[in-house]
Amino acid sequence: DIFLTYGELREASLSKANGALAMYGDQRFDEAETTMKAVIRKDPGVTDMHVALAAIYWNQGDVGRAEDEWRFACEKIDTGCQQYKDLAWVAEIRRWPPNLTKALSNFLGKITA
Repeated sequence: DIFLTYGELREASLSKANGALAMYGDQRFDEAETTMKAVIRKDPGVTDMHVALAAIYWNQGDVGRAEDEWRFACEKIDTGCQQYKDLAWVAEIRRWPPNLTKALSNFLGKITA
């Protein structure tokens, strides 16, 4: 990782996070989830990964972990979670893959119900 060579942790984290999103879109679910967890272990401030894990955990039926990840994104990270409630923003600006955007939609539908 060239970013790590130059001590740029945030850039390395964001690069890996984007890779994890692409893996999920490519149906490499286990690899994507493992990468997402690794990203937030090294850099807990990557909101995309907490929100993505919330959606994944929800779809796996792990409600407690899903809500914990969402709460962390909303309450512990400066950027918060508000924008992630806008699925068009998630899909078009953040460029999440359709299958993960759908998982987030499922999650958001449950917490607002």
